Amino acid sequence: MPLRNINDLERLKKINAALVSRVERSMDQQGNAFSLFQTAISLENRVRTRTEELHSTLRRLEQSNIDLSAAKENAELANLSKTRFLAAASHDV
Repeated sequence: MPLRNINDLERLKKINAALVSRVERSMDQQGNAFSLFQTAISLENRVRTRTEELHSTLRRLEQSNIDLSAAKENAELANLSKTRFLAAASHDV
């Protein structure tokens, strides 16, 4: 084989290796991009689920606050009635 053909062959081997390397990197990047996409979708679903859970918990808390306010008001009215009754009873005694 003439010297020129050996040099050409070596040069072509280097070019081929560089192209193979470039293709492999491109495939890795595409795989990473898809992996990132899947992770983003998964995280988005988790955030959506947790947000719905938080809204549900918030609604229950708001209802509990309403119920507690009503119970407090009823207790205060009962206490006022008791105070009036005791005042009237002690006045009669």
